[in-house]
Amino acid sequence: VKTGSKWNSCLKAAAMLLFTCANVGREQVSARADACLEEAAELFAAAALQLKMERKIYAAGQALIRSGDCYARHTDQAFQAPAQYAEAARVLRQQFPDAAILALGKAADLRERIPGVGNLQIAGRLRRDQADLHEAAGNSSAVLQALEQAVQLFETDGAASAATACRLRIADTR
Repeated sequence: VKTGSKWNSCLKAAAMLLFTCANVGREQVSARADACLEEAAELFAAAALQLKMERKIYAAGQALIRSGDCYARHTDQAFQAPAQYAEAARVLRQQFPDAAILALGKAADLRERIPGVGNLQIAGRLRRDQADLHEAAGNSSAVLQALEQAVQLFETDGAASAATACRLRIADTR
């Protein structure tokens, strides 16, 4: 079996699982859909690993984003989605910064909504990473917006030094 067909099979299996889950009746949705979503997320993550090994960076990043999307819809495992999005951004960062910015945005949005210790600080770091990518692209208005969001998140979580560092970057950018 060629390696290209392995990841293709994983992606097809994950897509089939998602379509199967969409046809489940409302009363059975929760448990059945969660099982399908978890399996699909794992298949997308496995496909991403294979794609990274084959140096198909964009496809690997997109598979990780799809894995994150599946986890985000899962009732009990939504907390795993931001990690998948952040990994996608890490994979995409060098060659596809625009896609990495979107993945970081998804990760930060979920971190803000999911309750838990330190999630706002992590979301702030993700926004700061977004600002770095925007800066490399020369988009100063997007840099300012991402940094202002980071300041808000850091302040809300009591991370004054991180908020101050972002404020200094805002001042330097203006």
